[in-house]
Amino acid sequence: MKYTEDHEWMRIEDDLTITRNEIAADLNLGPVGLSAGYTFLAADPAIEVPDDRQELTGRAALALDRNWTLSGQARRDIEQGRFVEVGGGLTYINECCEIDLFVKKRFTESDDAPASTSVGVQVRLFTLGNQKTVSE
Repeated sequence: MKYTEDHEWMRIEDDLTITRNEIAADLNLGPVGLSAGYTFLAADPAIEVPDDRQELTGRAALALDRNWTLSGQARRDIEQGRFVEVGGGLTYINECCEIDLFVKKRFTESDDAPASTSVGVQVRLFTLGNQKTVSE
């Protein structure tokens, strides 16, 4: 089965300048999922973007079976010619929960945060909480 989807996001300020523009596409071919995107970020020191930046993003995922997925992603600054972030993960999902094991390397540095590597686990429980349904 083949499935594609396109996305576009844009942030326009009061003076009609574009400060962020993103476009992305997803392609699913059976157990393989691919995503690619382009982002333009206008210079904004408040979010640690001192100069205009253009980025390419890519993500690939492989469903190993019904419950397990292996994935990897990368984000690259086009103008600087360097990676901003790369990572990978292993996800387990069933009807009750989703567990993500991941590693992520961030290459960019700022005054507040040096380049870093993160390893983590994220758990989402689907059956906790009050679920409301709306009927018409």
